[in-house]
Amino acid sequence: MLDDSLQEPKTITLSQEAEIISEQFYNELEPRLGKDGDLEHMADWAGKLHGEVLRIAGLLHVVYNASLNGKGYSDIPFEDYLAITGKTMAAAVELGQYFLAHAIACYGILGGSEAERGAVYILEKLKKQSLSQFTVREILRLCKKFKTSQDLTEPLAVLAEHGYIRETKAEYTGTGRPQGNIYQVNPIFIQD
Repeated sequence: MLDDSLQEPKTITLSQEAEIISEQFYNELEPRLGKDGDLEHMADWAGKLHGEVLRIAGLLHVVYNASLNGKGYSDIPFEDYLAITGKTMAAAVELGQYFLAHAIACYGILGGSEAERGAVYILEKLKKQSLSQFTVREILRLCKKFKTSQDLTEPLAVLAEHGYIRETKAEYTGTGRPQGNIYQVNPIFIQD
């Protein structure tokens, strides 16, 4: 690939067969991203997968043709054969499905249910602010997604269950309204 003598950039396109495979992959993926789809909780990642698969197909196409010493399919010079084949597109889709399966597993560790998605949201805010502890009131101010302290109950329980936070009882000073409990953030999480 490094010995490629092309002086001008060329545009790689999809063959008709590759276009059909790409469209099928897109049509199977897209409905899964919407409301009640199995990928809704990770639509931010999975929504970019089709474009990534197209880029992978382009890379596979270039690498395969470079491996033929500059001669593309049927001894046509690579610079004259810039359409990705169906076989290459199918290989790229297979890689995309492999990556999707791994992403589903990773997102499943923390991020599947509504409570887990809320927990992930809170973690992102805590990390951004580098907070070592917080109260429910403070987290409500920080995380606009939640309207009431009741909305935080399940996400905070998920964070505690996974060892990200620990709830401690606030000391009552005897004056005014008792302060809510304090949540300590696991120092391992907030270290860079």
